[in-house]
Amino acid sequence: MWNGLPNTTGPPANSSPVAADGSFRIDNVRNSEYLIAVNGIPSGLYLKRAVIGGQDMLAAPFLFSANAGGNLEVVLGTNPARLQGRVVEAQGRPAVAAQVVLVPVQRLRNDRYKATSTDLNGSFTISGIAPGEYRLFSWDAIEPFSYFDPDFIKVYESQAQLIHLDEGSAPTADFKIMPLVD
Repeated sequence: MWNGLPNTTGPPANSSPVAADGSFRIDNVRNSEYLIAVNGIPSGLYLKRAVIGGQDMLAAPFLFSANAGGNLEVVLGTNPARLQGRVVEAQGRPAVAAQVVLVPVQRLRNDRYKATSTDLNGSFTISGIAPGEYRLFSWDAIEPFSYFDPDFIKVYESQAQLIHLDEGSAPTADFKIMPLVD
Protein backbone atom coordinates (compact mmCIF):
# COMPACT_ATOMS: atom_id res chain seq x y z
CA MET A 1 0.00 0.00 0.00
CA TRP A 2 1.32 3.42 -0.88
CA ASN A 3 -0.27 6.80 -1.06
CA GLY A 4 2.40 8.34 -3.27
CA LEU A 5 3.97 10.35 -0.47
CA PRO A 6 7.16 9.57 1.39
CA ASN A 7 6.74 8.38 4.96
CA THR A 8 8.23 11.30 6.86
CA THR A 9 7.04 10.35 10.35
CA GLY A 10 9.05 7.20 10.90
CA PRO A 11 10.64 4.24 9.20
CA PRO A 12 9.26 3.30 5.79
CA ALA A 13 6.42 0.81 5.56
CA ASN A 14 7.52 -2.67 4.63
CA SER A 15 5.78 -5.94 4.07
CA SER A 16 6.77 -9.49 4.70
CA PRO A 17 6.67 -12.11 1.95
CA VAL A 18 3.39 -13.98 1.68
CA ALA A 19 3.58 -17.13 3.83
CA ALA A 20 2.45 -20.59 2.75
CA ASP A 21 -0.86 -20.06 4.54
CA GLY A 22 -1.45 -16.81 2.61
CA SER A 23 -0.73 -14.47 5.51
CA PHE A 24 1.52 -11.40 5.41
CA ARG A 25 2.35 -8.36 7.52
CA ILE A 26 2.78 -4.71 6.65
CA ASP A 27 4.67 -2.82 9.33
CA ASN A 28 5.38 0.89 9.90
CA VAL A 29 2.30 2.13 8.04
CA ARG A 30 1.64 5.76 8.85
CA ASN A 31 -1.83 7.21 9.35
CA SER A 32 -2.97 8.34 5.92
CA GLU A 33 -5.30 7.60 3.03
CA TYR A 34 -4.30 4.68 0.78
CA LEU A 35 -5.25 2.82 -2.37
CA ILE A 36 -4.38 -0.84 -2.38
CA ALA A 37 -2.06 -2.29 -5.01
CA VAL A 38 -0.86 -5.86 -5.24
CA ASN A 39 2.34 -6.43 -7.18
CA GLY A 40 3.48 -9.66 -8.76
CA ILE A 41 0.08 -11.21 -9.38
CA PRO A 42 0.72 -14.26 -11.57
CA SER A 43 -0.71 -14.40 -15.08
CA GLY A 44 -4.25 -15.77 -15.13
CA LEU A 45 -5.19 -14.16 -11.80
CA TYR A 46 -6.55 -10.74 -10.88
CA LEU A 47 -7.22 -8.74 -7.72
CA LYS A 48 -10.84 -9.66 -6.98
CA ARG A 49 -11.42 -8.31 -3.47
CA ALA A 50 -9.60 -6.49 -0.68
CA VAL A 51 -11.47 -5.87 2.57
CA ILE A 52 -10.39 -4.58 5.96
CA GLY A 53 -12.84 -4.18 8.81
CA GLY A 54 -15.74 -4.78 6.41
CA GLN A 55 -14.64 -1.89 4.17
CA ASP A 56 -14.09 -2.56 0.47
CA MET A 57 -10.63 -1.20 -0.27
CA LEU A 58 -11.05 -1.46 -4.05
CA ALA A 59 -13.98 0.95 -4.30
CA ALA A 60 -12.44 4.02 -2.68
CA PRO A 61 -9.34 5.22 -0.86
CA PHE A 62 -8.95 3.73 2.59
CA LEU A 63 -8.13 5.89 5.63
CA PHE A 64 -5.67 3.89 7.71
CA SER A 65 -5.31 4.60 11.40
CA ALA A 66 -2.84 2.74 13.58
CA ASN A 67 -5.50 2.70 16.29
CA ALA A 68 -7.93 0.83 14.02
CA GLY A 69 -5.75 -2.15 13.11
CA GLY A 70 -7.40 -5.24 11.70
CA ASN A 71 -6.87 -7.93 9.15
CA LEU A 72 -6.70 -7.20 5.47
CA GLU A 73 -8.29 -9.94 3.37
CA VAL A 74 -7.02 -10.06 -0.22
CA VAL A 75 -8.72 -12.43 -2.67
CA LEU A 76 -7.37 -13.19 -6.12
CA GLY A 77 -9.79 -14.22 -8.84
CA THR A 78 -8.89 -17.17 -11.04
CA ASN A 79 -11.07 -16.52 -14.08
CA PRO A 80 -10.21 -13.12 -15.60
CA ALA A 81 -11.90 -11.78 -18.71
CA ARG A 82 -10.27 -11.43 -22.12
CA LEU A 83 -11.05 -8.96 -24.88
CA GLN A 84 -10.11 -9.28 -28.51
CA GLY A 85 -11.01 -7.31 -31.56
CA ARG A 86 -9.94 -5.38 -34.59
CA VAL A 87 -9.28 -1.70 -35.17
CA VAL A 88 -9.65 -0.10 -38.61
CA GLU A 89 -8.76 3.30 -40.01
CA ALA A 90 -11.45 5.67 -41.34
CA GLN A 91 -11.01 4.15 -44.82
CA GLY A 92 -11.64 0.64 -43.46
CA ARG A 93 -8.01 -0.54 -43.69
CA PRO A 94 -6.52 -2.36 -40.68
CA ALA A 95 -4.98 0.05 -38.16
CA VAL A 96 -1.47 -1.37 -37.86
CA ALA A 97 0.46 -0.75 -34.60
CA ALA A 98 -2.40 1.33 -33.16
CA GLN A 99 -2.50 1.69 -29.40
CA VAL A 100 -5.57 0.06 -27.82
CA VAL A 101 -6.34 1.04 -24.23
CA LEU A 102 -8.94 -0.35 -21.86
CA VAL A 103 -9.74 2.23 -19.16
CA PRO A 104 -11.85 1.33 -16.12
CA VAL A 105 -14.93 3.49 -15.64
CA GLN A 106 -13.79 3.73 -12.01
CA ARG A 107 -10.51 5.47 -12.90
CA LEU A 108 -9.28 5.32 -9.35
CA ARG A 109 -8.02 1.80 -10.08
CA ASN A 110 -4.80 2.30 -12.09
CA ASP A 111 -4.13 -1.44 -11.86
CA ARG A 112 -7.13 -2.07 -14.11
CA TYR A 113 -5.85 0.00 -17.04
CA LYS A 114 -4.73 -2.30 -19.86
CA ALA A 115 -2.93 -1.35 -23.06
CA THR A 116 -1.69 -3.20 -26.12
CA SER A 117 -0.96 -2.58 -29.81
CA THR A 118 -2.66 -3.96 -32.90
CA ASP A 119 -0.88 -6.39 -35.22
CA LEU A 120 -0.53 -6.24 -39.04
CA ASN A 121 -4.23 -7.13 -39.40
CA GLY A 122 -5.37 -4.48 -36.92
CA SER A 123 -6.17 -7.23 -34.41
CA PHE A 124 -5.54 -7.12 -30.67
CA THR A 125 -6.02 -9.24 -27.56
CA ILE A 126 -6.03 -8.06 -23.95
CA SER A 127 -5.92 -10.79 -21.29
CA GLY A 128 -6.06 -10.91 -17.51
CA ILE A 129 -8.84 -8.35 -17.13
CA ALA A 130 -10.72 -7.98 -13.86
CA PRO A 131 -14.51 -8.01 -14.33
CA GLY A 132 -16.11 -4.57 -14.48
CA GLU A 133 -17.11 -1.60 -16.62
CA TYR A 134 -14.53 -0.23 -19.05
CA ARG A 135 -14.16 2.16 -21.96
CA LEU A 136 -12.15 1.03 -24.96
CA PHE A 137 -9.99 3.57 -26.81
CA SER A 138 -7.61 3.38 -29.76
CA TRP A 139 -5.22 5.91 -31.29
CA ASP A 140 -2.59 5.92 -34.00
CA ALA A 141 0.04 7.43 -31.72
CA ILE A 142 -0.16 9.11 -28.35
CA GLU A 143 2.39 10.11 -25.73
CA PRO A 144 3.24 7.13 -23.52
CA PHE A 145 0.79 6.72 -20.63
CA SER A 146 -1.18 9.86 -21.54
CA TYR A 147 -4.34 7.77 -21.10
CA PHE A 148 -3.82 8.09 -17.32
CA ASP A 149 -4.44 11.85 -17.66
CA PRO A 150 -8.16 12.53 -16.98
CA ASP A 151 -8.09 15.69 -19.14
CA PHE A 152 -6.69 13.73 -22.11
CA ILE A 153 -9.22 10.90 -21.77
CA LYS A 154 -12.15 13.31 -21.37
CA VAL A 155 -11.59 14.61 -24.91
CA TYR A 156 -12.09 11.11 -26.37
CA GLU A 157 -14.60 9.62 -23.93
CA SER A 158 -17.63 10.15 -26.20
CA GLN A 159 -15.90 8.12 -28.95
CA ALA A 160 -14.94 5.25 -26.67
CA GLN A 161 -16.77 1.96 -26.69
CA LEU A 162 -18.36 1.05 -23.34
CA ILE A 163 -17.60 -2.57 -22.45
CA HIS A 164 -18.96 -4.66 -19.59
CA LEU A 165 -16.80 -7.67 -18.74
CA ASP A 166 -17.93 -10.54 -16.55
CA GLU A 167 -15.63 -13.06 -14.94
CA GLY A 168 -14.34 -15.42 -17.64
CA SER A 169 -16.02 -13.54 -20.49
CA ALA A 170 -14.24 -13.17 -23.85
CA PRO A 171 -16.16 -10.70 -26.04
CA THR A 172 -15.03 -9.22 -29.34
CA ALA A 173 -14.89 -5.48 -30.00
CA ASP A 174 -14.34 -4.02 -33.47
CA PHE A 175 -14.11 -0.26 -33.93
CA LYS A 176 -12.51 2.65 -35.78
CA ILE A 177 -9.36 4.35 -34.63
CA MET A 178 -9.84 7.71 -32.91
CA PRO A 179 -8.28 10.71 -34.65
CA LEU A 180 -6.11 12.82 -32.36
CA VAL A 181 -7.57 16.19 -31.41
CA ASP A 182 -5.21 19.15 -31.63
